Amino acid sequence: MFTPPPTRPLHRIYLLGDDTVSETVFLPVRPRDALIEMLRHSFILDFRAPGLMEAHFDRLADLVRQPIHYRLEYPRRYDRLPALCQAILDHAAACA
Repeated sequence: MFTPPPTRPLHRIYLLGDDTVSETVFLPVRPRDALIEMLRHSFILDFRAPGLMEAHFDRLADLVRQPIHYRLEYPRRYDRLPALCQAILDHAAACA
């Protein structure tokens, strides 16, 4: 029987968006879109393990119901990386 690992609070999930923008933008993501993104980036090592897929989908369904998903669109410029890090910290603090 699969036993999930202990959980910790998760306050924000940032999904990377387009790199064609000129400024950093945070956009709320709807639950169905968050679920699609989470599934696209999931990897199950042994998908035949009894109950593993069901538990995985249940956890993702619970996760996407929380209003914590944001699309992060930002220009891909290394010289602006410190400003991006600060913008993420500021956004996360403002949403708390």
